[in-house]
Amino acid sequence: MDSWTLQTGFPVLNITRNYSDGSIQFEQERFVLMIDPSQKEPSPLWWIPVSYTTAVEKDFHSTRPKLWLRGEKVIEVKNISVADDEWFIANIQQTGFYRINYDQHNWQLLVKVLNNASRFEEIHPINRAQILDDAMNLALAGRLDYRTALDLTSYLAHERNYVPWKAGLMVLGYIDTMFSKGAYYLEYKRYVLRLLDGAVQELGWDVAANESVVRAQMRADLLSTACHLEHLGCMEHAVRLYTNWMLTPNPDAYNEIHADIRSTVYCVGVQAGGAREWNFAWARFRAAAPPAERELLLAVLGCTRAPYLLYRYLELSLRNDSGIRKQDTVRVFSAVAGSAIGQPIALNFVKANWKHIKD
Repeated sequence: MDSWTLQTGFPVLNITRNYSDGSIQFEQERFVLMIDPSQKEPSPLWWIPVSYTTAVEKDFHSTRPKLWLRGEKVIEVKNISVADDEWFIANIQQTGFYRINYDQHNWQLLVKVLNNASRFEEIHPINRAQILDDAMNLALAGRLDYRTALDLTSYLAHERNYVPWKAGLMVLGYIDTMFSKGAYYLEYKRYVLRLLDGAVQELGWDVAANESVVRAQMRADLLSTACHLEHLGCMEHAVRLYTNWMLTPNPDAYNEIHADIRSTVYCVGVQAGGAREWNFAWARFRAAAPPAERELLLAVLGCTRAPYLLYRYLELSLRNDSGIRKQDTVRVFSAVAGSAIGQPIALNFVKANWKHIKD
């Protein structure tokens, strides 16, 4: 355990198959997102338990290690039976705290099986999530080309399990942030919306009384992403729910929007509307008693696309009579700065009011 508790970081295990003699090489090194070429110190080494399975075995239940790297940089194993056209997967159910990087041919075998709608479930859902997470982070670190990583994400079009979807949304979220102000964001949106469409239609908006927490969370995450990417059906339904709430005679007492999807519905309602929709959310914040609802509305009020409303919101956060507690001012600034429109507004407001904020 000393190799895990007395040194920083964690390893990436590079697995290279020799397709001529059937041997497999396992090589470890510390995983870092930014490789420093001037770093001269040798990479730390770990004791790594390695579990694995093949396309023939498909044994994703036994997580017991089949071999160990006992603080060794590289080991080569020759007694693993796997054909050239069969995939090989290590770290069963991601029980080991390390990433996996395969050789290019093995990555392509995984791309092929995952993108086959009738075969992708041969791989355990936790390992499907692991493959996505490892591939996209390896691409971010420059260890794997993005084409291969994105080819893997394309299988999400027929994925219906929450665990791989959660991993997929997290790794695609980074690309979303990077592309959001660029010329090719429209292509990115089309790609992800194509992946989302089937799962979003299948989940729908209606929450069953006996629904599992996992399914409810999956709906919340996928609808949030779909509306963020301006999925037409998602936007229209969210606006309809928000408008119906606004028309309720006593909106503070009667709110038919399910708690699991309120964040998405509120944000879309404020974002797609104008001063009327924003003022309605502000009035609900002033009247709300439950802390969770107040925190949600604080975040939602920053969803508007109208610069004058964002400036107004920032001004209100510094007033003593607004109902916004001083400790919640950071939430307000985070909500405003969370969008491409709000980022420069929040920065300019801070610079213009720095003395007041500091005092």
